[in-house]
Amino acid sequence: MKEKLLTPSYLLSSDGEVSEAGYHFLPVKTYEREVIAASRLRIKEWDYYYVGNRDIGFAFTVDDNGYMSLFSASFFDFKESFYRERSTMGAFPLGRLSLPPSPEKGDIHLAKSGFAFDFVIDGTARHLKAKVRNFFPGQDLEGSIDLVEENPNWMCIVTPFTKKGHFYYNCKKNCFKATGHFKIGVKEYDLGEHAHGVLDWGRGVWTYKNTWYWSSASDELPDGTPVGFNLGYGFGDTSAASENMFFLGKKAYKLGRVSFEIPTGAGGRDDFLREWKIVDEEGRLELSFKPSLYRHNDANALLIRSNQNQVFGLFEGTIEIEGHRLAIPPIFGFAEKVMNRW
Repeated sequence: MKEKLLTPSYLLSSDGEVSEAGYHFLPVKTYEREVIAASRLRIKEWDYYYVGNRDIGFAFTVDDNGYMSLFSASFFDFKESFYRERSTMGAFPLGRLSLPPSPEKGDIHLAKSGFAFDFVIDGTARHLKAKVRNFFPGQDLEGSIDLVEENPNWMCIVTPFTKKGHFYYNCKKNCFKATGHFKIGVKEYDLGEHAHGVLDWGRGVWTYKNTWYWSSASDELPDGTPVGFNLGYGFGDTSAASENMFFLGKKAYKLGRVSFEIPTGAGGRDDFLREWKIVDEEGRLELSFKPSLYRHNDANALLIRSNQNQVFGLFEGTIEIEGHRLAIPPIFGFAEKVMNRW
């Protein structure tokens, strides 16, 4: 597929439609919430951080869905195949969370219902502090993480929907070097020297019903070289660009469309814990994914539903870069399938 490289400009025109669709290696579009033509109830904005190594991981979400706010924290123990998450929701934030209009600047300081998040951007570094009361009954989660940029490139994409006034502006940043520690109750967890992180920054107006597929990895090769990828599809008009990108060292390489081959089991249902395959349409990428931990959350409130299937494990395969076929040794990451009515 021929993809369009975005030009620096405002994201939306005066009528609330996207000025252009496409991708870029930097956040070149200026997001202005006040220009959006849709109802404030339909605007969705979030910042999601995942940070971890091959033993433990943490995820933090701040989400303003217009009619609902969400704060969430998750802890993953990959050695024990165990996870714990806690969330709190609020009604009709309608932009009052004041999430930053840029993924490159603007801090988040929020406290609600036992959650306290402080996400601070300092140049190319980020400092995440979180405290969650009663993360386990009678045990608080508290700690901090420092993220340092190792690859200057972003995966930024503007995706319109066929429905007028609907769009998604998404910037993801892979391959942060992560250090820090958290305490849950009296037990301490240190990220050590081989932890990495990713930011998923999203702003837009979504259609009511959709499904997305997303896979992300941020790790390092045996010699310490940063390596990772962002792969995904499933919603919107992606004729101008896909969101697929591979990161190696300080470079990024664009890929075309990909597909996730998820095994099926009884009754044709997805069997998320068996080995997946991920390939691209141009024959440049071939990955096998061996899951080790499955996180499932199905929040169903009749008209509103989010059925989340997120799987962590090891990816291995090959990729063609600049005319050369490179082997990808086992790297740690996650893949997910999420179905929403929202």
